[in-house]
Amino acid sequence: MLNLSRARENQAHELLVGGLLAFYQQYHLFHKNHDAYRAYNLEKPLWVFLGSSVKAIYTRDGRSRSDVAQVVEFLRRFLEEPAWAIKTIGVFLAGESGFQDAQTRSDLFKPLLAELAGRDAERLYREICQRLFHGTGGLEVWELKNADGELALRVSTSSGRERPYFAVINIGDVSAFKKHLDEALKLDVREDKFSGSLFGEIDRPDSKVNVLVGAKKFIEGWSSWRVSAMGLLNTGRGEGPQVIQLFGRGVRLKGRQWSLKRSIPPRPPGLENLEKLLIFGWNAEYLQAFRDMIAAEEIQEELELWVRLANPRSPLPIPATRVGYRVEEETWPLEAAPMQVMVDLMPQVTALAGEDLTSGHLGCAGEIHFRDAAECGVLDFDALYADLLEYKALRGYHNLLVRREALPGMLASNHLVMAEVDASDPDRLQEGASRLLRSCLDRFYSRKARQAESAQLEPQTFVLKERATTSYRVRAPVEILAEIKKLLKQRRYDADGDKPLPRLHIDKSLSNPLLLNPADFNLEDVSVSPPGLGKSEREFVKELRAFWTATRIGLKRCAN
Repeated sequence: MLNLSRARENQAHELLVGGLLAFYQQYHLFHKNHDAYRAYNLEKPLWVFLGSSVKAIYTRDGRSRSDVAQVVEFLRRFLEEPAWAIKTIGVFLAGESGFQDAQTRSDLFKPLLAELAGRDAERLYREICQRLFHGTGGLEVWELKNADGELALRVSTSSGRERPYFAVINIGDVSAFKKHLDEALKLDVREDKFSGSLFGEIDRPDSKVNVLVGAKKFIEGWSSWRVSAMGLLNTGRGEGPQVIQLFGRGVRLKGRQWSLKRSIPPRPPGLENLEKLLIFGWNAEYLQAFRDMIAAEEIQEELELWVRLANPRSPLPIPATRVGYRVEEETWPLEAAPMQVMVDLMPQVTALAGEDLTSGHLGCAGEIHFRDAAECGVLDFDALYADLLEYKALRGYHNLLVRREALPGMLASNHLVMAEVDASDPDRLQEGASRLLRSCLDRFYSRKARQAESAQLEPQTFVLKERATTSYRVRAPVEILAEIKKLLKQRRYDADGDKPLPRLHIDKSLSNPLLLNPADFNLEDVSVSPPGLGKSEREFVKELRAFWTATRIGLKRCAN
């Protein structure tokens, strides 16, 4: 899986070129090694695109949108702008796609395209067009009048001979989609009154369809052995269960002797490329939802670990805000002060292969400080001011005074990170400046509120609340949980420890033990609720304990 988020449409097109190359590699290997692969019962590869909505046209943020139309626009650009397509293919083949691992800076697509490495980009483009799209030329969209809800795509030809359809779009409201194509993409949809359903024949060995596009129709009630690659667009985190069902359409293998399993070595070269599902997403924030659901399916148990709670032997004074004080009664003018605010607008890449999760970004990052005329001169400060006032009201900062003249200084005192190619785009700079000002407003208000409340602190007596948390819930695989139970039985949790249960023990603490964040100790399969202490919290507690121990020793020496 590879997902690109916070990206513009042209950057998403680059991702889809990479996806197209990875899919074509599957297609190429299938035909090249057809005889060698015959025993493994593989079907011809098919690329499925799925949008976020059950409808081809939907409304979001007050605008008419269509994920299906975005796929059509990408295919048209690939076919009708060969110079761009060839250049982009060359970049991917050279291992310089710009999709980089955040830590190693290695190209995320390079290992996916090993079979195509070293090929000439122009020759490969012509080959892809001929084999996947059945020719080169412009893109044509046809409504199949004899098939309910189907449109077909093919490449135009100057001769009288028509080329086969290479893709089928299966949607509900065809008339609304045709209207959207006309208005948004200036694409005319023609009528085919003779051809039958392409969707119904997609599993036939002689099917010419290599791409299937739809809007969530394929989650239920459709099954095919052909699906080897998927493209997801704007599929959200909250749609995890549906995404799981969708993935199920693409992991279906007949296998050797109908084992329904992937092969094991020894096997013909390249076979593993056809026994894996490739998923490429644009703003499809499904990866974490997918990982969470997989984790939930694993065999895990839950253990309740009771915590000893104790009231202090003598009254314990703690700082608390003066009774009756309300920070909303204060008034502050917004000041152009450096607050260490940084807003990152870099397109983010997330990749998952097996259990390995990798994150990275697309392209080279550049810092914008809004200190020179080239950066500030293109900004519309009236629009920025109006947007900030609206945001202030939304957040309820009614006691904060925002003046327009404070905005330039606020921008210059903090900074923005964005792709270098976007730094010259006025619209992207305007968007980035607005995001930066909003973050600065939040930070400024939070800082002022903390300062005001700190000035109103007074000592109060600590009282243990009746409903204070008295236990942790530890969730882990069965074998790890058995180790934890053994640890508890031996009462070895009365001391510091890491695996299998990271913890701290502090004499005369109000509660013991203090559990730590398992992920900080590479225990990814262990979770703790309420959350354990993070790294900075852990270090603070350990330093506080060391200070208290040293103080007690010093006091004893003075007493002697």
